[in-house]
Amino acid sequence: MPQKALDVNGAGHISTELSVPKIIGEQNSNTQFQLCANTETNDGGCINLWGNGSTSRPGHISLTAGNGNGGSQGEIRFMQNTGGSFVQNMVVTASGQVGIGVAQPDPVATLHIEGGFLLKSKTTGINEFEVDDIGEVRCRKLDVDLVTIPDFVFEPEYNLMSLEELDRFIQENKHLPNINSAEEYAEIGSIDLRELQLKSLEKIEELTLYVIELQKKISSLEKELTTLKTENKSSSEKAKE
Repeated sequence: MPQKALDVNGAGHISTELSVPKIIGEQNSNTQFQLCANTETNDGGCINLWGNGSTSRPGHISLTAGNGNGGSQGEIRFMQNTGGSFVQNMVVTASGQVGIGVAQPDPVATLHIEGGFLLKSKTTGINEFEVDDIGEVRCRKLDVDLVTIPDFVFEPEYNLMSLEELDRFIQENKHLPNINSAEEYAEIGSIDLRELQLKSLEKIEELTLYVIELQKKISSLEKELTTLKTENKSSSEKAKE
């Protein structure tokens, strides 16, 4: 007994074109409805519609790309026709690499983006994070994973260089102790900002100790000068008598 105006029990074939406003697949949560190319050898790509929207198995859409050899390890490409030529907007390769704005050849990283990247807050509409296509990064706040802060500089056993030793080191090496030289950074080819920030904090703490040490010497000299002035004044008054 036919279920619809046209009910075909078995395979069908349309040689040119089928135009319909809507196609409804079998309403079964365990059976997928597929739109495929060259399914007999599994060489083509398929759009797969799954499920009936139930909470136990919600409906979803999957894409399967054939590799031309009977397997489903091909690429999934999102192409756009721009007046006769196709532009690849996005691609997912067989190895799982995703390329956005990447023309052929394929992406060379797990996520490969050519062009800028922007993250905007839905709440405030403010650009929270942005990377432009020349390598400049802008963000509102940057948190770094917890690391050891160099407060060990303030421990009694810390071996702080004397100013004389520091002067000799700088004269000989042309950079601060425990900081890479310009030549070393050039050889590395990059700067670890977290490491450099911590090293800079270490130098600031050492500088604070130097300032405190100098202030103590200045205070001691001021006391000695005050004592000398008092003694000179007393000697002058006695001489007048």
